[in-house]
Amino acid sequence: MILPTKTSAGPEPVVKKKLSENNVQFALQDSVIPVSLDTIGVKIPTVKILLKETFDSPVEELYSIFITKELPSQRIVMKWRCRNWPHEHYATVALNFKDQATQTELQLECKGVPVCHEDSTRQCWQKQHFEEIRVLLQQPKVNTE
Repeated sequence: MILPTKTSAGPEPVVKKKLSENNVQFALQDSVIPVSLDTIGVKIPTVKILLKETFDSPVEELYSIFITKELPSQRIVMKWRCRNWPHEHYATVALNFKDQATQTELQLECKGVPVCHEDSTRQCWQKQHFEEIRVLLQQPKVNTE
């Protein structure tokens, strides 16, 4: 997987339109430069993490912890990184909220996690995020693994 990195100098390129699956046009001032996506980023080994946790709350209450406005979807997708990952390396996190009557199952899918940080990333989400949600909802910890 090739992940984006921040350019070190010059103006930020603006994506004009997609040319093909592997090429994008960037506009720099008045010129348009096609750049292959194969040349952007740093190659590092990555993994995908899947986690599930069930909370004793309705979907709306759990969902509102992650966002501040109403959305019709019960899925949140965002770029996310741990501070100890390589600089400018982000994973894609998808949070899916499954309604189960009086409970909600939260499914986390995290793509692009550096292989060497897989275990610590799992622990981070379990201990720092899921446990903090329980504190916000004032619920005891329940193991669902």
